[in-house]
Amino acid sequence: MKPTAMPGMNSSGSAAPITGTIDTSVMASRYVKNSVMNARGFRRNSQIP
Repeated sequence: MKPTAMPGMNSSGSAAPITGTIDTSVMASRYVKNSVMNARGFRRNSQIP
């Protein structure tokens, strides 16, 4: 994924196709979900003596 100034914007600054915006939000929600799951797993593992 190329770094962009804003989600849904391509490098030239014009609006990307709607599929690009959906793709960005899907990636973002997956990232959030993964980090939440990792945090929970870490917490659970850290409680094991």
